[in-house]
Parts: sequence; structure tokens; C-alpha cells
Amino acid sequence: MNPSISPAEAKKQLDRIADIYPYIKEEDVQTNDTVLTTLNKQFHDENAISDYLAYVLDPNGNGVGIQPLHNLL
Repeated sequence: MNPSISPAEAKKQLDRIADIYPYIKEEDVQTNDTVLTTLNKQFHDENAISDYLAYVLDPNGNGVGIQPLHNLL
């Protein structure tokens, strides 16, 4: 098995890393982020839970999809 990748695939991966890198926080930085602050919602927003589930279960947005929930149920 040859572990090498094509130059086009390497560029694609490096571009993706460049997109993600600014969002990675330093390891020693303490944060008070919650699900609600991540989604820019207030605590009293009644749609916060459904918005969060839509965010988590959106395979196009983050790649998780509904399969883990399907397996749980």
C-alpha cells in the first residue's frame, strides 16, 4: 500500500487546515463558551435546543450527521 497522496489532494488538505486553524484556541486559554454562546443565542431562546441539534446533526455543515443519533435510538 502506497501512503503517498497526490499533489492536488495535499493542496486540498492544506487549504482545509488553513481554514480551520484560526478557530483553534490555545490550549492554556480558559473559555466560558457554552452551546448557546457557540450558536450566538440567549439563554431564554426557546429554539436553542432545536437549533443546537440542527447544528450537530447537519452533515453538510460539520460532517457528523444523524447516524450517531440513529444508533443511539
